[in-house]
Amino acid sequence: MTIEEFARLVQDQVQAGLKARFPDSPHMWESEITRVRPGSVYTKVDVGPPHNMSGRYMIENVTGCIFGIKGYGRVHKQHRYGTLDTAGDWHWGGYRPVGPS
Repeated sequence: MTIEEFARLVQDQVQAGLKARFPDSPHMWESEITRVRPGSVYTKVDVGPPHNMSGRYMIENVTGCIFGIKGYGRVHKQHRYGTLDTAGDWHWGGYRPVGPS
């Protein structure tokens, strides 16, 4: 899976979760999008409405490992969520991803 495919997967699952919780508020779930911000060591994936994006994941460019974020631009190595190759095994629609059992 590419980083762009991962970002699309996250966006689709976040929107689906919001749609299930708030079916009468399409403006809420349609505005949740992802944005990919490439970097030299990590590529960041931001989530949120276009006017208020928040950093959510950092992907190590060399290995494809997916990590959470401590603060914007600061990787949280203790929050590792698989790799781009295993991203399809996870659910990304909640506050934190849920991995395979």
